[in-house]
Amino acid sequence: MYTGDVWLHANSEYLYFDGATKISHDCNMQKRYWVKFNADINPRDIYIPIGDTLKDINNNRLVAGFYLAHDSTYVYSAFLTPKKGYRDDQIISTKGFLYFDKSDKKYKIASKEKIKEFTLPGNYMSIHASICNIYGEGKMNLGMDYGRVKTFGVGNINNVIQDTSTTIEMLFGVDFFFNKNALEYFAKDLQKATALEPVDVNSSVFKKGLAELVGLKKSEELISQYAIKGVVKKIPKEIKTTIFFSDLKLKWDSKARSYFSEGKIGIGNIGDYQINKYVDGHIVLTKKRSGNVLTMYLQLDDGWWYYFEYARGVMRVVSSIDEYNLIISSTKPDDRRLKAEKGKKPYSYYPTNVNIVKKFLRQFEDNETELEDEE
Repeated sequence: MYTGDVWLHANSEYLYFDGATKISHDCNMQKRYWVKFNADINPRDIYIPIGDTLKDINNNRLVAGFYLAHDSTYVYSAFLTPKKGYRDDQIISTKGFLYFDKSDKKYKIASKEKIKEFTLPGNYMSIHASICNIYGEGKMNLGMDYGRVKTFGVGNINNVIQDTSTTIEMLFGVDFFFNKNALEYFAKDLQKATALEPVDVNSSVFKKGLAELVGLKKSEELISQYAIKGVVKKIPKEIKTTIFFSDLKLKWDSKARSYFSEGKIGIGNIGDYQINKYVDGHIVLTKKRSGNVLTMYLQLDDGWWYYFEYARGVMRVVSSIDEYNLIISSTKPDDRRLKAEKGKKPYSYYPTNVNIVKKFLRQFEDNETELEDEE
């Protein structure tokens, strides 16, 4: 649908449109808006420009992306619609061109190159005109700030409008200050766990995510190295973090205001140590007014696990392995602390006890999905 002016310029092959378009779909829960644009349009191959600043015909701001509501009660998608709240946190966004693919009945937003060749890296978003699921992929931010603990993610996110469910498949990096000897112990413990299943480096999520992080050419070289030897010659700096998860599936739980991991967790590397194995466990990212919480429980086998819990500047750690725990507890308090610098929050890590882990696991044993609110 189109409303506006159409101009014929003598020096242009195509008509110039200066007005607004509205997409057509059967998704009642996703309101349709007129989107302003101006461009020369090829009628045989219609690409409508979608820039950083989108407006409807009343000059109200529109967006194309996924967002975490400021009150943390839900994750939602916005496909050429307004944000529901101006303080909502952006998870992923896209720009480029709007294109309707008749072959799969999807409206797509991305660069022209990405629309034509879906395997290329780059942010992308689509809505199915009748099934009404909204899909996005590329670089993403889960909408949570952890201060001196830095995170990044690439992957895909899928929102089924009818039941408001949101799932994510991603590569996820977590970088934080930690004891080098303890980190080495953890990494080598994983390396010697030979019964663990290897990570699938041929999955589309891993290949696309790696290309997004290091570039297409370099990623192809790395995938080839993985295929031949199961490891790479050198871990690229883009993924050399304290813990790099090479396969992580998350689902948003509105009641708990949290992302919960689902299924096995793929660990790519621990710092300089290549792992490339799946472990059991749970990763939970919780949004709280008093401070966001990141919890990682990684189980190599029954009775063999490592636990990290970060909240409000403190990382609490413990393992089923006494030798590892001793490394942490014997570290001087000053050596476990990062001082607050200008514009940065303080950070420290401390040993904790097994009861904290038992409390965390109880919610899964009881089939609960809500973390206790300690605010």
